[in-house]
Amino acid sequence: MLPSRANTLVKRSNKYPLRVLFSDGKKDFQVMAVQIAKKCPDHKVAEINEHKFHLVSFSQDKRSMQKALMLMRAVYQQKTTQIFWNGEPEEDKYQVIRVIECYLKSTRTRTKKYCRRKLINPQSPNMPASNLEIGIRITAFGLSITDSEHLPSKKREKVLTYTLPCQMLPAVNIRDRTEANMKAQILDDANHRRCVVCPKFDLDNFKQD
Repeated sequence: MLPSRANTLVKRSNKYPLRVLFSDGKKDFQVMAVQIAKKCPDHKVAEINEHKFHLVSFSQDKRSMQKALMLMRAVYQQKTTQIFWNGEPEEDKYQVIRVIECYLKSTRTRTKKYCRRKLINPQSPNMPASNLEIGIRITAFGLSITDSEHLPSKKREKVLTYTLPCQMLPAVNIRDRTEANMKAQILDDANHRRCVVCPKFDLDNFKQD
């Protein structure tokens, strides 16, 4: 388990939002991790319960995130490794890695739409994926199926399209369409999926099209 004093050490080092704490050792992945850490501008060494630990802090620029990804890939499976975001320990280390991988991929693409995701009719979870409204009625000859173009207007459902600020967000059923409540739910999902770790994440990019 991670020594309790490690949490105190990390919270005192609050200059950068993303920090990685890992134990020193002679295994290949540990040696490689130390080599990466020594190349980072903010690298500290501390003795915790007679064990040597390395604390590496990262800003949110591209080069820093590249180094963070290399380090986390090397040590995230080690039990004593801990990733911190704004001083708080991350429960799912691999999810943080996935988010940073996605961010770095976005920096290699020219399309601005890479980070966006479309959400259609968020209050209609039963709407067909094709957004085609289907009407079914029973006649003397069997079932009659009618597409949305031929349904009476009062039966048609208005299609609302929104842009989510991150492609890793789920296409959820929004409970309340008021802007404040929608943003609150989006932010809750972003925190759950750790999208907030991404330097490009901006809740203000959530909008109705």
